[in-house]
Amino acid sequence: KRRSSRRSTRTSKKPRIKRDSSTSDSEFDDPKPRKKNGVNKKQKIDNSSPPPVKKTVPKTINSKDYSTGSFLILKKDAQVGDPNKHPCIWRVDGKALLQKYEPFEDEGKIRHRTTSVYTGWSALDRDLYAPVTVTVKQHSNQTLIVDLNWEKLKEINMDSD
Repeated sequence: KRRSSRRSTRTSKKPRIKRDSSTSDSEFDDPKPRKKNGVNKKQKIDNSSPPPVKKTVPKTINSKDYSTGSFLILKKDAQVGDPNKHPCIWRVDGKALLQKYEPFEDEGKIRHRTTSVYTGWSALDRDLYAPVTVTVKQHSNQTLIVDLNWEKLKEINMDSD
């Protein structure tokens, strides 16, 4: 003889909740309509207040270490005595890459912008580079324009002599 096991048709493992018919349904009704996925469709959105104004304060990046996002300059380039020759700077991009920032003239100042040139980078190369401080002037899509703090660059020249 084969024994057939009895199976439950309920798929949910949650216990069933029984309601007393003597209590009114108004106790269970919420004063607010139920939200579906955290959104209340009947809730009005107040659009009268203006959106917050985004302040464009220049961000200064102080590079005291060689962490990702910090800017570096090749010590050889920093020691060039010619004031007309402006050195390129490098930004640490991850653990093994440096991204080149080329100098250009804008509003009578020398600034640096991103390029698509990368070079290899390792901990052994730290003594060839010096950290520099930059101020972000413009950031749009993939272009980042920064101002190099030339006073700090002069300090690098003094330290390396």
